[in-house]
Amino acid sequence: MTGITSPTGGYGNNGLAAATARLAQQAARKTTAAADPNAAATETPAAGDQVTLSATAQRLLKARQNLTTLESDPANLGAAAWQRLMAEATVTADRRPAADAEIAALEASDPDHAMIAKQARAFATDSAKGGAIYQNPFAGMDRISLTAIATDETGLFTGDERDAAAREMNTQQQGWIQKQALGGITSAFYDEAKTQYAQLSPLEKSRYPANYLDQISAAASALSQQGSSDPYWWMDGASEAPADASPIDQLQKDAAGASGS
Repeated sequence: MTGITSPTGGYGNNGLAAATARLAQQAARKTTAAADPNAAATETPAAGDQVTLSATAQRLLKARQNLTTLESDPANLGAAAWQRLMAEATVTADRRPAADAEIAALEASDPDHAMIAKQARAFATDSAKGGAIYQNPFAGMDRISLTAIATDETGLFTGDERDAAAREMNTQQQGWIQKQALGGITSAFYDEAKTQYAQLSPLEKSRYPANYLDQISAAASALSQQGSSDPYWWMDGASEAPADASPIDQLQKDAAGASGS
């Protein structure tokens, strides 16, 4: 697979998660010290507390903060809000000139960011045509960070970066659905569904039914009670997994999206 090499300090996960976690720990210690002055006098500084994030990592951290702010208002949550944000994260033909202009501006003001944006553009435009030539600069990134990039409307990211982040989210969703469906709808499938759901941001969770976890538990219980030893019981002799293998509506939609990719 051919890809464009990200510049030093790019969005790759190496070191970014640790640095972000360290900043969160520092913030927590500062909050404790402000609430209890005596704590500041007795606290032993953790090794490596001085963390310098690259410009790209700082941009991601800011996006995550923006996401938290967005999620603090219930009016910004729900399936409709999610669909709007995902639609805005797609660079359609009519949005291409504006997206290209963003990159042109970055080439003069921030060459490193421009390089990542160009990689995102190469990937997103090729992927939209069904190709797989270029590597997604956000491949393997955690789900909440991807959500933060895809939904950020403050200008931290170009349209192509938001598009690439949204596509990686879809790839990850398709990946676990396809992997689990191959083994049949078993108790392990529902355990994985719960695990995947737990990794989502409040914004993405809001597109799911409020009783989603209850639905999963009920389906897993029903499966256990039927006592089937055949993991392919739900296929009814079909040669491949149907899109509606699970009785849960949301999982049916996710599976349909995965099989249609």
